[in-house]
Amino acid sequence: MITLPPEDRVVIEAHFVKVINHNNFLITDMYDGVPFRFPTNVAVNIPSPAATHIFGYPGEKDTMRAHTCKRLGWNTPRHLAEELDRKYFDKLEIRRIVVRQVEVDPDDPNAPIAADREPPPGPELSTSVATKGRTGTAR
Repeated sequence: MITLPPEDRVVIEAHFVKVINHNNFLITDMYDGVPFRFPTNVAVNIPSPAATHIFGYPGEKDTMRAHTCKRLGWNTPRHLAEELDRKYFDKLEIRRIVVRQVEVDPDDPNAPIAADREPPPGPELSTSVATKGRTGTAR
């Protein structure tokens, strides 16, 4: 096997935008036919073009707020009078992230070890509390 020195290894980067909605309601939108959901307090990574389409990212905060509020319908006279547009937008956390995929030597003793797919053997856990009252049918 040929091992490349670290400076010659291939590095693949993917650029995403992490969005965390700290509002107390779900935000939904679409980009290129793909639906995006932003539940409360859940980090969602989306492609940069989708972030530009939905949030006007990257941009100045005021420009992004105006774009987002218009897109999500937060620019009605009521929203503006009560400053709900600012309140809702200020509860969005939007930042760029980079994910790197790098080549690793599978025989390197210092390489990270992948997690086991199955949990280690241990005492059986009772499921009576978790299943109590359920019929097993989809709802």
